[in-house]
Amino acid sequence: MNQDSHNNRVTDRGERHAVVTYSVQLVDHGPEPDWHTDRSLFGPWPRYELIARNPAGDELARARGFGNADCWYRLAGELRRAMHWTR
Repeated sequence: MNQDSHNNRVTDRGERHAVVTYSVQLVDHGPEPDWHTDRSLFGPWPRYELIARNPAGDELARARGFGNADCWYRLAGELRRAMHWTR
């Protein structure tokens, strides 16, 4: 047990406190539209998009992918890059 001097309470050493809270929005753009099916003009259709925002609502990172896992992987990379440049 140690004394938390900031808010004057006793905490366990293993207890975690959130420093910053972000919101993440998952957008499903739906199936590929007809106008996008010509591969000579357009690349593949990434159906999903994740948008990370800080508590003030400012966009921190955005990632499009072909599935949820793909979006999370790309978003983690974008957030890592964004946090590196803001230090």
